[in-house]
Amino acid sequence: MVVSHGGHGLTAACLLQGVPLLVFPIMIEQWMTARNLACMKTGMRVSKEALRKHGCASVLSVLLTDPLYSERAAAVAATYRSYDQNKTIGRLALTVEQMTAGIQSHQARAH
Repeated sequence: MVVSHGGHGLTAACLLQGVPLLVFPIMIEQWMTARNLACMKTGMRVSKEALRKHGCASVLSVLLTDPLYSERAAAVAATYRSYDQNKTIGRLALTVEQMTAGIQSHQARAH
């Protein structure tokens, strides 16, 4: 299990390795990620307010003892086992290059 603020990078890295998360979100996108983790049963969230009032021992206990969270995180990892970050980056770079070429071509025709 990993404890995090729920940023996209670490969350994705954990799920790709089949590791559940305990998330303390701060920003809106982290709250959205935390909500999705909770819905998928691949992690749990604790707000600042709840942390101050109650701590996080009970949530930690659930994540460490309930096999459902590890099983669900492992299932996500299995689904994306063939994921290749370098291929994704290559496709994105090609897309940006094509878009840039299209914009430049359009600008050249407009002048």
